[in-house]
Amino acid sequence: MLIRYAPSVLSWDREVEFMRGPLSIAAEAIEALNRGEWRRVADLVDPEELRSWFEQQRARIREEPWRPLTPEAVRRNRPDMPEEVARYHADRMNREAEWVNSLSSQFAGVETRGELERLGAAEALARYLQAQDPRWRFEEQLKRLAPELRAIARPGTPACRREVVGVVHEGEDLAHVVYRVRRQPGGAEETSTGEGELEVASLRRTDNGWRLRLSGALFAPGGSAVVLDAEAKDTESDGQA
Repeated sequence: MLIRYAPSVLSWDREVEFMRGPLSIAAEAIEALNRGEWRRVADLVDPEELRSWFEQQRARIREEPWRPLTPEAVRRNRPDMPEEVARYHADRMNREAEWVNSLSSQFAGVETRGELERLGAAEALARYLQAQDPRWRFEEQLKRLAPELRAIARPGTPACRREVVGVVHEGEDLAHVVYRVRRQPGGAEETSTGEGELEVASLRRTDNGWRLRLSGALFAPGGSAVVLDAEAKDTESDGQA
């Protein structure tokens, strides 16, 4: 029997990419995350979900700008607090919150809404992923600490390494890849056991082949950037007393 194949409309590279299974795509994305190759991860995300995510981010940033705390707001719950004290507390909290609430803490290297708009969806996601990385968050926050606090600062969330375990298919167009997260010591959270923790990344079959869905722990916001070593801080205070 003669079988006729329709001519391919894809380039060879795209055809190979299209034929790859969900386990291969997820493994590449997870290894790219381990290496800090943020744009490669973004390129492996479901295009429809990526466009929707970018529109949501743009709308959120336009509608919810960060507003500094005022002395009046501080005194709302403490009306007996002197105005000078309220101003001091407001200034201190604003200094701590300014970077956390800034665009650059959510999208690495982005300072304004206009810069984010010009990046496009894939590059915006890459900058977002970079800004969630515990190592990057710690180094950025460390720059903003007073010199006397840098010596007792440590990462608030431990860095981690991810390893693919296996895949479960749910029908023909949906798959879930199980991966193991091994957290490195030195963060505020307790170090995991040697077996690590299991997480799931979901993928959908698209016109471009299997692509990651923007859900689950793989794309979750980063944790606390910095914590101060309480024992070191107490020791320093005792020495100054």
